[in-house]
Amino acid sequence: MFLCPGLPEFFMRANDFENLEAIFRSKETGFCNREAFTDDDLEAWKYTYAKPGALSPPMNYNRATMLQFYPAEFPQPILQPKTLYIWGQKDGFLMNEGGDLSIKLCKNARLIKIPNASHWVQQDAHKEVNKHIQEFLAESS
Repeated sequence: MFLCPGLPEFFMRANDFENLEAIFRSKETGFCNREAFTDDDLEAWKYTYAKPGALSPPMNYNRATMLQFYPAEFPQPILQPKTLYIWGQKDGFLMNEGGDLSIKLCKNARLIKIPNASHWVQQDAHKEVNKHIQEFLAESS
């Protein structure tokens, strides 16, 4: 579906963005912390994505990932900057092993796995995420 021009955008807008709401609120892909995503938040997303062309960039990202059938060759040397990677272990879109595989592409990386957080880890566990970011920045300065 993502490879068909305009179809995913149409799908997401259908029935007042009910599919977008399902992404954010379903048990499989939604927030773990239900208080982290209010009706007002949903309306803000709908408002933003209702603007002409606003849905195409995220859909294009998905299109690009669908086109890559073989793993990319990564340049050497691996990523040099010190890196903090925060991963929600209940991510309904990405495999848990993705975090482990990603840090292998970095020279100096730390992976923080947050057990009760979804793809939307920064909303599900904002205090924990902010704490890890602050610690990381303090170490790096």
